[in-house]
Amino acid sequence: DRTRAYYIDTSTRAISVFEVDDAGALQHRSDFHHVEGVSPDGLTVDSEGNVWVALNRAGIIRVLDPSGQIVQEYQLPVTGTTAVTLGGEDGKDVFVTVSRENDDSRGAGALWWMDGPVAGQPTLPFAG
Repeated sequence: DRTRAYYIDTSTRAISVFEVDDAGALQHRSDFHHVEGVSPDGLTVDSEGNVWVALNRAGIIRVLDPSGQIVQEYQLPVTGTTAVTLGGEDGKDVFVTVSRENDDSRGAGALWWMDGPVAGQPTLPFAG
């Protein structure tokens, strides 16, 4: 609903959430989710408000509900998951970018795809 904005601090393994006011200003930063042992990287938000986050060095896409609780995880056979987004014609295609850094396994450095259970957010037109 565009009233929240998420921020990942990869070095501290923390995801924060901000409230977004009517003018688009960020306010009231709070802890949303903390990851142990691996680094959260790129994220996206689906049409139900769930946050999908790539866990780099783990090969995991973690899905968090709007309160920050884990509701699903998807394990890839490579470790360098860097970003996740939802798209495609019905918005339910899950695309994951994967780094080759420190991973020589087959599929590292590729773009991964899978069917997702829920659509992503509607795309906003570029204002510039």
